[in-house]
This record gives sequence, structure tokens and C-alpha cells, in this order.
Amino acid sequence: MQTMTKADLSETIAQAKQIVEAGKTRLLTVFKFVPDDKLNWSPSPDARTPVQIVSHCGAANDAFARTIRGEKLELPSDPAEIAAMIRKAASEVTSREVAVRMVEDAAADILAALDNVKPEDLETSPMSPVGPLPFAWWMSFAGKHMEGHAHQLCYIQTIWGDFDDHVLGPGEFRSR
Repeated sequence: MQTMTKADLSETIAQAKQIVEAGKTRLLTVFKFVPDDKLNWSPSPDARTPVQIVSHCGAANDAFARTIRGEKLELPSDPAEIAAMIRKAASEVTSREVAVRMVEDAAADILAALDNVKPEDLETSPMSPVGPLPFAWWMSFAGKHMEGHAHQLCYIQTIWGDFDDHVLGPGEFRSR
């Protein structure tokens, strides 16, 4: 097996950090456009509210940071219990400020954890709720996860009539 050089690892870490930062920025940018009276609104009894979507990202990011640091996630053995645990995590949050702080703090923890990644870490596959996943997956998934949830917020916003595109950054392609 080919060993990763320090330069390759530095580039991999830099790319992962960029993905995490971009995901966090997109999520929190879109979240800014959720009106205060819609923060705890849900389109159905079982759907997350906008604030729960963001706080879920904060809780998930905490798990991603712990995994990158080499800490083992404590997961139930029953997949249904794992799904319920994920669903329940941070579901009590109702404040924009708390949800934003959770995302910012956990993203900072991920970035700090990435600074300590060693080449041998990339040869591991830490356990996830769906089974073992390559370490490199863990390094950037938080950003991709937040991106996905940013798009959920965009969809929810269309339900109350906000059709502005809040997810695309300056200069990005717009099809309208």
C-alpha cells in the first residue's frame, strides 16, 4: 500500500476544511432567511423544524469531530435505536442562537481535529451508524451533511412562499 506523503495529507486536510467551512457557511446563510416566526414551524408533526435541522447538524458535527479525534461513538446495536437516537439528538433546541452556536462550535471542533490527522488515520474505517466508513469520508462529510440540510431549509422556505435562492453564493450559476 502506498503511504501518503506529508504534502498529500496537508492537501487532503485543507480540502476537508474547505468543504466543512463551505457547508457551515451555506447552512447558516440559508438559516438567516428563516423568519423568527417560522423557526419552530414544521410542515408535518414528524418533520423537523428549521431550528431542529440546524441543531441536528450541530449534534452530528460533534459526533464527526469526536470520530476524527479517534474517539469511539457509543451506538446502540439496534438500527432502530440508532435512528431514534439521531432523531432525538438536539431536538429540544428551539432557539436560533443556540442552534447557530452548536454548528459554529462543532465545526470549529472538526477543524481543530483535522489539524491532528496523521497518515495512519487514513488507513482506518471508524464505525458509523451504518457500519465502518473510511476515515477520509469522516473528514469532509460534515460539510456535505450541512449542505444537504441547507437544501432542506430552502425547500421548507418555499412552503411559506419564499422562492429566493438563498443557498447559492455570489457568482454561482442561477438557472432562473
